[in-house]
Amino acid sequence: MPRRQSKTLTKAELRKMNVLWLKGSGTVQLILDFLSQKPPMASNGHSRSRRTPELREVTFVDHASRELWASIIGKKVNLVPYSTATSEYRREVEDKIRQRYEITGPLAFLHVNLIDDQSESLSPLRIRVLQEGENFVIEGWGAVAIANSIGYLSELLDPISIVLGLTRRNMMQKSLNYLLSGQGEVGLLVYSILVRHWVFANRTASHPLIFLMSQ
Repeated sequence: MPRRQSKTLTKAELRKMNVLWLKGSGTVQLILDFLSQKPPMASNGHSRSRRTPELREVTFVDHASRELWASIIGKKVNLVPYSTATSEYRREVEDKIRQRYEITGPLAFLHVNLIDDQSESLSPLRIRVLQEGENFVIEGWGAVAIANSIGYLSELLDPISIVLGLTRRNMMQKSLNYLLSGQGEVGLLVYSILVRHWVFANRTASHPLIFLMSQ
């Protein structure tokens, strides 16, 4: 008899979906290669991988980053992906967030950098975490797709909330950017990726609140 269709994905199916979620797209062989690869060795002896049941894809640049990351997992911070990696810009964004939303607790600013050669689909994400006053600054290198990487890191971090910025470019500019770079409106893409993943994973509770903020 054929197997009864389940409303939720099996563990094996979730592993494959996580690869597509992180990479954006991929052939069957790419998925198999990714799932069978060994954790990358870090050049720094203190670097360790943040391992999950599905993927071994995140490495830390140093021991301090690994320890700070561990200290903010599980509803400890509000995640704020941003595009301009300066302290002045972070202060400006924090002021807007505190004025517009009733958000308590520290902010974790996340800046993700694309890998130079985006054909390197199996490259790991390298993460650095710093503390800045009561807030935290997370920087990632080696992303193939910014929105997918933000969504993946958000699921690992499990924040209280996520504040996603929306640009003021018109739809023609957004569409052109998507065609040329594949990035598009990052805030909306992250939202779409997360909601789709929560549906696939049958996660109906405990996921973070999402705020959309015009930049």
